[in-house]
Amino acid sequence: MESHGFARACQALGVPWAVIRGVSDGPAQDLPRCMGGWFTADGRLRALRVARDLALRPWLIPGLMALNARTRAAMGAACQRLLTLLGPASAPASAPAEVPAGAPAPARAGR
Repeated sequence: MESHGFARACQALGVPWAVIRGVSDGPAQDLPRCMGGWFTADGRLRALRVARDLALRPWLIPGLMALNARTRAAMGAACQRLLTLLGPASAPASAPAEVPAGAPAPARAGR
């Protein structure tokens, strides 16, 4: 889905590629509808809109906190898988040997 353009560009250039996903929500977990307005078209967070929506709908907060915990665990597992695939010689000196499941999610580039 989101990786389609990336895969197509890599194939066109003859560059080997792979996608590692960290999935934090399943089909039984609905995201709040208002979340669609929390990000700009280029992926930037609209903090004031988030604050407004949560002030008007405080019952969303526990579910978002649970989503945050699942996201951190999923990204920690994805980071661990990437480090395993790259091997110790490819990891930067500052990279942790292991990423615990509850580790903070890595920052996204360009956001």
